[in-house]
Amino acid sequence: MNFFARKNKTIEKKKLEIEPIKLYSSLTKSKEYTYLRGIQEEVLKEWHTRRNDKELIVKMNTGAGKTLTGLLMLYSKMLESQQPVVYMCPDNQLFHQVVEQSKNYNIPTCIIENQDFPEEFLNGEAVLVTTIQRMFNGKNIFDRDKIKLKAILIDDAHKCVERIIESFTLKIAKKHDLYEKLKLLFRADLKEQSIGSYEAMTLGEPSYYMRVPFWCWLEKEKEIVGLFTEYISDKKTLLFKWDLMINNLSQYEMYINGYGIEISPMVSYIKNVTAYDTASHKYALSATFVNDYSLIKDLNFSKESITNSITPRNRMDYGQRLILTPKRYYNSLSDKQQLDIIDHHLKNKQNVVVLVSSKKKAEGWEKTGAIVADNDNLEETIEKIKSSKGKLYVFVNRYDGIDLSGDSCNVLVVHDHPRFKFLKDEYYQNIHHETNSNRIAQTLEQGMGRSVRSSSDYSVVYLVGRFNLNFLRKRKNLDFFNNHTKKQLEMGLSLLDGQKLDDSNAVSTITEIADYCLNQDDEWKTFYSNFMNKDEEVSTESRDKILQINLLEREAIYAFVKEDYEEAISYINDIISLGISDIERAWYYQIQAHIAYRLNKNTSNDLLQKARTLSIKMYQPFLGKTKHKQQFSNSQYRRALDFIQSFSTDNDLLSHIDEINKNLVYKKQNSAIFEKTLKELGELLGFKASRPEKDSKEGCDVLWFSDDYTFVIEAKSEKLPENKISKSDVEQLYHSLEWFNDKYIYNGEIIGVSFQPNNRKYDDAVVTDQIRSVSEASLEEIRFAIKQLKVLVKNNGITSLSENDIKTELEKLHFNSNQIRNKYFKIIK
Repeated sequence: MNFFARKNKTIEKKKLEIEPIKLYSSLTKSKEYTYLRGIQEEVLKEWHTRRNDKELIVKMNTGAGKTLTGLLMLYSKMLESQQPVVYMCPDNQLFHQVVEQSKNYNIPTCIIENQDFPEEFLNGEAVLVTTIQRMFNGKNIFDRDKIKLKAILIDDAHKCVERIIESFTLKIAKKHDLYEKLKLLFRADLKEQSIGSYEAMTLGEPSYYMRVPFWCWLEKEKEIVGLFTEYISDKKTLLFKWDLMINNLSQYEMYINGYGIEISPMVSYIKNVTAYDTASHKYALSATFVNDYSLIKDLNFSKESITNSITPRNRMDYGQRLILTPKRYYNSLSDKQQLDIIDHHLKNKQNVVVLVSSKKKAEGWEKTGAIVADNDNLEETIEKIKSSKGKLYVFVNRYDGIDLSGDSCNVLVVHDHPRFKFLKDEYYQNIHHETNSNRIAQTLEQGMGRSVRSSSDYSVVYLVGRFNLNFLRKRKNLDFFNNHTKKQLEMGLSLLDGQKLDDSNAVSTITEIADYCLNQDDEWKTFYSNFMNKDEEVSTESRDKILQINLLEREAIYAFVKEDYEEAISYINDIISLGISDIERAWYYQIQAHIAYRLNKNTSNDLLQKARTLSIKMYQPFLGKTKHKQQFSNSQYRRALDFIQSFSTDNDLLSHIDEINKNLVYKKQNSAIFEKTLKELGELLGFKASRPEKDSKEGCDVLWFSDDYTFVIEAKSEKLPENKISKSDVEQLYHSLEWFNDKYIYNGEIIGVSFQPNNRKYDDAVVTDQIRSVSEASLEEIRFAIKQLKVLVKNNGITSLSENDIKTELEKLHFNSNQIRNKYFKIIK
């Protein structure tokens, strides 16, 4: 700072306006930045009237000018208080963008250099811009220097939440010494849960992972602390984690697979970050996602801040986005035909950008001539896109943080979403589906926002890939998107209603529709405007309940950490009383059991029994086993109809049936795929279907429940046609039947079924009528019959079908439970 700059600081300056719109007008800036957008003014006016609220969430869509809005909010607050304020970004890319934008508007900002805070920040003279990781780590310099903040603004809040969860989660690679030490500590406990899963995990089978039971974790907490203290200076593990974990270790959960260990909290205990916890005001900037629940659980925002968020009524900032899912229009569309669609746009000199979830997928696109962007050439590639035409680019796992506005990218392809960032996510997907569905919708929403950044942008977005299609097929998953995106998805899907596509016209029809958008045809713009103009976000009773559940869960865990166990249990009771589903009740009984363990082990065990009665996916009680009575509120036909009508469109169901037929074959393949397919077949036919061995690490491969019959299934898809049924195969089936009888109270007939190509046995294998098999010939009969269900769907449509229609069709195809037993499940010879 030069001599006169220091002198000027001692002279009383003209007091700047704190009203943010007047403040903006007073700033020295170039002519191109003279005016605020209407949507920015709307948000800033409302923020100013609520500037004293402790927590505020501002929802503005991608490209609506969130950064400038956030900077003005903080600058205004800093001028008002003359105290430190901080603008937090999820990554370095946004960090640099914010700093550069502040220069355009002459808003004073500063950054951290050499681990020291700038003087301007400490004196409330400049907005500090930094990344979320600077604050959320166990050695953060904000707490080191005891910084008292007037306001914190968190940009891209949902992405920042991911970073915060990472900060509180300990990951230990297999090659690290601590992996083997923890594995040894819990080896007996894991083997007791399932020795088969333990051995498969130890061998490195990628689909196997285990979760340490909470009572084992709590009983061995002293040993865990003893192990961890050896590594509290280790940068790869605990150096930046330990201070965040040490006083709330009891709420942590440990997951392990053959590649590493993950130790994660039920809730990020952000009270351990004092600078954040004690900040006078907290603002979160977010796109209009439906999933706000993480802001309650992991950022400690109030429910009221979410239900009363600042959301602009003027929606002109969206731009146009035509979302197309080619395989949902024509499920026989080949990979080559999908590439023909891409090639059409490249020939029209339109850049095509593909977002992929892995390097493996990127390699497939690279073989077609795509330019792959990675961390080393990211900025360079983005600049190339802006100056090129008719090129194909691929970004790996970059669903946010890249700006592809204007004509740089009018065609975007989202090729699948990332599967699981954490082992915990995989567990939750299996147990508590909605948690992971929120994450998937959020990721897709972020990805699709890359190419439409302002009201003048327009783009065609293609959603491709098996995981994307499976997610979008289920109607209920659309509810996880914000209303605007949901409407765009519905619009894209409805465009081809009633049109018959085949190999001769599928590509040309889809590209013709895309071209209307890309050429900005007047009729297209009118259609789009008319379709989208009723987009109003409405707070529903269901959403309010979910917010309340997340608030109560957070308060329960906070009380648990404070060792106020009775209060914590009371909060979970409040959740259970809200009229939640059986699987959710089971989930919260199990959390309640975790909390109650330190208070009363018998109470904890009783709660586990309640959980296990509602769902076999929950832990087995540690003080004794319990039997579960199966109850059926609907018939097989009603359940089949409900499953069929859970799909968004006829084509989605037809594609699902095709996928079942494709994978329902005896061949050398991943056995997990065959087992998953058997579960899906059971659901299609109206059974209560599950995978006990996968879900609870015990029992048979697949279970089909109905009112009259239950089929206990072992899958042997990898066996060769010449392999007869062996004594060990039969013993495994009998063992699974014993397991079933030990677990369930059931009044119907129980049949053990082995799916394997040869239904003849060796002489030493002793069988009864209670066990049967499905030979290769019988499997082909099942596959043929399943294809006939497609005719019913094509002739009637899923929305027109009745329970009686399903009953008639299933009985015609010999698919009611008694017919299946007699026709397809053969007595072993």
